[in-house]
Amino acid sequence: LPQSCHRVALKVLGRYDDDVWLGRHGIRTWSSEGEWAVSYHGTAPENIRRICSGGYDTGTCTKQMFGPGIYSTPSFAVAESYAKQFVLKGVSYKMLLQNRVNLNSSNIVAKENNHTEADYFVTPDDKDIRPYGVCLKQV
Repeated sequence: LPQSCHRVALKVLGRYDDDVWLGRHGIRTWSSEGEWAVSYHGTAPENIRRICSGGYDTGTCTKQMFGPGIYSTPSFAVAESYAKQFVLKGVSYKMLLQNRVNLNSSNIVAKENNHTEADYFVTPDDKDIRPYGVCLKQV
């Protein structure tokens, strides 16, 4: 995460059938078996609470250039470009969701094909992408 970013963890332990998708606890440089990839999703602040409490909803997707699904990316910077800026007490911020995404059920759109600096993950089933953190960045 960028230095000017603050992250708040969501309470997700025990929320799903298992917690394997989160991987093992602690700082490490390797993935554990069954661990889902980290991705970021930029959106408007008014969508954050709904997604955090009820999960993603593919029925609300509007931009589907690379097919239906929830769009996320491993790049914080690319996701930030989709986050809507807002002002609080005279200071501008953007909010992004940090997710775990099941790449076995997602389509990967290579950066060469999507005209950005990073790959996109297009996840057709909203059960295969789970928010687990909210990132707040001063801009």
